[in-house]
Amino acid sequence: MRHCVCEECGQSVPMNKSFSVEGRNLCGECADASFAGIPNNNIDTTICFKCGADAGDQDLPLMASLPVCGVCEEFFRNRPFPLWVKAASFALAVIVVFALVWNSRFILAYTELRQMETAIADADLKKVESLITSVANRIPEKLVFKTMMNYWHGIALLRDDRCQEALSCFKMCKNSPDLPPKEIDSLIKNAALGVAFNDGNYDEFLRLSLDMAKASPRDAFALGSVASAYACKYAKEDNEEYRQKSLEFLEKANALNPGPEFDEFKMRVHHRLFTHEIVTANEFWKKFPNGWYPEKERQP
Repeated sequence: MRHCVCEECGQSVPMNKSFSVEGRNLCGECADASFAGIPNNNIDTTICFKCGADAGDQDLPLMASLPVCGVCEEFFRNRPFPLWVKAASFALAVIVVFALVWNSRFILAYTELRQMETAIADADLKKVESLITSVANRIPEKLVFKTMMNYWHGIALLRDDRCQEALSCFKMCKNSPDLPPKEIDSLIKNAALGVAFNDGNYDEFLRLSLDMAKASPRDAFALGSVASAYACKYAKEDNEEYRQKSLEFLEKANALNPGPEFDEFKMRVHHRLFTHEIVTANEFWKKFPNGWYPEKERQP
């Protein structure tokens, strides 16, 4: 243990019992009597600040600027966590696990939405429909996903010529703030056209086609739909006027350079006009996988 001399009264006191006041070492009594400043307790580096163990004249190692003996240093460096800390850590871990499990549906839904973006880019309609259905089932409280599910399900049904079911899906999307109204209206009209065609209601098919062509006079497929409807009327009634009207609208549509997909559509209309047969697109390509050409029909 070290001692120092009080610079006020001159008595010798243990270092750790003295105080530093404005750079002067004072004993406790002199420090209390001094109003010159706030006293700071002097530190004796030979005395452990925790247990008070005396190392004689040997300086003890410092921890956070305070001297500690070997036993106390070991205690501070390897101090066991209190029970309340362990309990709190366990409770926090339980909360984290519970939150992950509870929110896993949102994490999975987000992953599926990202996968859906890729499927749309790849035109993988079947995968898109499957993914959005899964998302809608995971988060039923978000109506936007149900709307998107009906939208993509309707697209898939329309592709498979299940027009009545597609029409029901598109009607559930109508007035949704999450989808463009014009696009939904167009899909509803296309599905209604398919329903009229599948039901053999060619008058309604023609009426709807004419309305669509009037609204979109520069749409080749809208004009082609009119040609298809007139071809149906001709196939059933053998009225030459209907045949001429069909060819007239086909020519108008073709003048818009709609592309190779329209060539396939045009082929089916010509087949209807030539044979008086009315078949769906799926039936046509199943029967004529390599296409149909009138020259072949004329061969003996």
